[in-house]
Parts: sequence; structure tokens; C-alpha cells
Amino acid sequence: MNINDAMKLLEKNNVTNSKQMLRRWIRQNKIKAVLKSKKQGYEIDATSLEVFIKEKLRNDQKPGNSDFQKGYKAGYDAALQEVSERYKKMAVMGMYESNFPIYRNEFRELCSRRISKHRLNDFLIFVDKEFFAKQVSKPRNKIWCNSIGNFFYFELTQLLIDQHDYEVDSELSLDAIAYDLLLRRLNEQFIDADSSTSKIN
Repeated sequence: MNINDAMKLLEKNNVTNSKQMLRRWIRQNKIKAVLKSKKQGYEIDATSLEVFIKEKLRNDQKPGNSDFQKGYKAGYDAALQEVSERYKKMAVMGMYESNFPIYRNEFRELCSRRISKHRLNDFLIFVDKEFFAKQVSKPRNKIWCNSIGNFFYFELTQLLIDQHDYEVDSELSLDAIAYDLLLRRLNEQFIDADSSTSKIN
């Protein structure tokens, strides 16, 4: 089952109509999926998706989900969203709580451990083009990352990542989290870019 098939089921059950939300649930391991290849994208486990949908619908129908509780949760979620939006604006404006470099050689080493061998070379070329060599002729040795709240903003590239979009090991150091998030985001962009090219060809 691919992303489009999964979306049909989610929309049919009024769970979501957002592919971004589906990808977020996959990244958070709430729905089991395997990345088959950069061309094919995710292969989603049908049973896992069905269980997820049933759980989602069951939670929405629980007696404890009274109008008051739903209203409280909606207000709480709205407040969190407002705080998150504020952090997002601050990050883009160059404000930060922590600031540290992302080194190209260290990132390439991380890629070699986490990206399959048959994809690695193409992926590293993509990483240089879209990140370390963005808007310059030669790849930079490092890119500075600003961290504030739940956001990581990578200078010179205008790449902004919300930590809440991914399941993150809270035991990791801040810079290790940044490396991890960057790898995941660039891998997604790599897959999307290749899929678009395949459709054009």
C-alpha cells in the first residue's frame, strides 16, 4: 500500500486529508511503513494502518471526550500552536537559544551509516547541491544551525525544521538531534525530488 492508497482510507474514515500528517505519523512510528526506494517511496503496512484508524476513531468516541474536555484540549492545542508559531518567527529572524555548526564531513559520515549503499552516492550529491553548496559553487565545510524552542533553522539555506514533526530521542544532545533531523528531512526531499523527476520523464 502506497501513500495515495493510505490517504484514501484516511479520508474515507474522516481521519485526515493531509499527506504531511500521514508522513508525520509514519516518522513517529505510529503507522508502520518501509521506505522501498527513492522512486517507489513508502510501502505502508495495511494492518498497521487499519489498527491506527480504529484506535483514532475509538479515542474520538470515548465517553471521557466530553464537550468540555474537547474544548479544553482545543484551547490548549491552540495555545501550544501559538507558542510554536512565535518560536518559528523568531527562528527565521535569526534569534536563537543555542547556535552550533553542522560539519559537512560529520554529516557525510552519518549518511554513510544510515543510508543504503546503492543510494548513498546520489544522496550525497543531492545533499551538497541542496544544502552545503546551496547558492555557491563549492560545498561549504559547515553550516550554522540556530535552535530555539522546537525549531532548528539552518543559516544560508533557509531550511527550518520543526522537531515536533519527528519522533526524537530526548537523550540525544541538541546538536545530535539537529544532525538527525537534517538527515531525515533531506532524505524526504531527495525521495520527493526523484519521484517528481520520474513523473516528468
